[in-house]
Amino acid sequence: MQSHELWLKKLAKSRFNNGRWETDNPSSNLGNPFELLRDDLLEMLEVYNNHASTPIKALLPSPPSRTLITLLHGSTQLRLIQNEGYLDISLIMTRQFQTSEVPMTRLSPRCDQFGGTMWQRGQQELSTDQVIRNSILHLIETSHSNR
Repeated sequence: MQSHELWLKKLAKSRFNNGRWETDNPSSNLGNPFELLRDDLLEMLEVYNNHASTPIKALLPSPPSRTLITLLHGSTQLRLIQNEGYLDISLIMTRQFQTSEVPMTRLSPRCDQFGGTMWQRGQQELSTDQVIRNSILHLIETSHSNR
């Protein structure tokens, strides 16, 4: 089940009282935001690959690993790494047997009172899980297409 569905269920069971949200279990969250992002991304990849002429492959590392997932699209890779409370996203390209890694962004999770996650780039704006997942797929597709 995607994290937004879990968030909606928790919201539906909550009450707004005296200017504050009250939940049945205020300390509960939806889970590890890094793992939720990865799991939702895998579900999105399944839909994408059902319609794409060239599928994107997902590699899941064996634990323990800081790498959450590596996406492969031709000779282009996108690696998502959990690093001390941050999500680091790097683009890895191979050209003429030379590999280069380009750090793309660093995100930090910000959880709301329902356990939902927003992602922040440095001091910039917050983005929803959906925006981040879409951006990740767009980035690897664009990088692959521009080769």
